[in-house]
Amino acid sequence: MIKKYIVIFIAATMVVFFAIDIVGTIQLSSKRIALDKYGTHIGSGNMYYKRDSLNYLYDISTGEVKIDSIDWIYVEDFDTLAILAKYNKRAYFNINTGELLTDITGDKAWAFLGDRGVMSKGDSITIYRRDGSVVPSSHIHYRNEVEMTFRGGALIVASDDSLYGLIDTAAQWILPPENVYIVTDTVRKIHIAKKDSLFNIYDYNITPIQNRLDTVALVKFIRENYAE
Repeated sequence: MIKKYIVIFIAATMVVFFAIDIVGTIQLSSKRIALDKYGTHIGSGNMYYKRDSLNYLYDISTGEVKIDSIDWIYVEDFDTLAILAKYNKRAYFNINTGELLTDITGDKAWAFLGDRGVMSKGDSITIYRRDGSVVPSSHIHYRNEVEMTFRGGALIVASDDSLYGLIDTAAQWILPPENVYIVTDTVRKIHIAKKDSLFNIYDYNITPIQNRLDTVALVKFIRENYAE
């Protein structure tokens, strides 16, 4: 008798798990169907990104297509301004409204960090404020930098002779372009600049912390003063 009840209990348990699995599968399938039908919701408004033959951004409440023929979009976490590519050109747009912040003319664009976004076109650089207005920066040129994002209120920029400096959000030099390279450490909130063969360390206010360190002294200073 006991064996009989055990068998019944096991069978009932298997039925329950099977039912749960079916419900879970149905729910996942429903989500996939919704995703296929409506696209991906972005932002906090009514914008959806539908990836099909048209690849478009539209307002689900009105059906209005805001932007079509999109190659891809990049949305930074917790930001309302994103990057889109269309016909291999770049633009910034608002993910809550679907409105373009800039023309779709950039060759490259980098995510807004803080109050500034950077876009390149040929060898020129355009620095945008969040309202779409432009910071005058005709004296700054694009030299194939991998990343051009403002960190700690500063942007690493190369000069015409391939030396590096820092500009502020007004596109003014705050560290002259006379360094072999510069690295911004966002964890320690410092800039490390190599000039000739020695390193200089600056805080985010470009106040010198240490000057003219060789590689061994630099590593030692970081370890002693910025323990993780």
